[in-house]
Amino acid sequence: MKKADWILILCVIIVLAPFFIPATGFFDWFCRATAQHPYIMAFFKFAILATLGEMLALRIREGVYNKPGFGIVPRMMVWGFLGMCIAMAMMIFKVGTPFFMSKVLSCDYASLMDVFNASAFSWGKLGIAFCVSVAMNTIFAPVMMTFHKCTDIHIAQTGG
Repeated sequence: MKKADWILILCVIIVLAPFFIPATGFFDWFCRATAQHPYIMAFFKFAILATLGEMLALRIREGVYNKPGFGIVPRMMVWGFLGMCIAMAMMIFKVGTPFFMSKVLSCDYASLMDVFNASAFSWGKLGIAFCVSVAMNTIFAPVMMTFHKCTDIHIAQTGG
């Protein structure tokens, strides 16, 4: 492992430590902020985590976390925007898929939505979650990934 790998590991530990130390109250703040400002938090979570994922992929492919033309900041902006779109899509599909299922299966929409209010595991929750995932990944994901690929090409062609 290179020095840069150790620096990254140390940074990740420093950033994640407050989540695991109850006395800091950081985790509670994080949960409240996500509930109160879902799109802003989605922007930052995706901007940081997805860009870090791309940097790790670059490290695996080429042995470095950054290189000229990679464009960390533009990638963060794109991922932040995509994170907001994903948060929006999750809300839409969480409500829309059970509504669609109620029309197709001729069942009560309210009973399908009550599944989300139960705190314990149930097969109904799993089934609806699976249907939401299938709907989102067949309708929204191809458009999102096409947009993401176009932005990657643009970032590469403009030198980051």
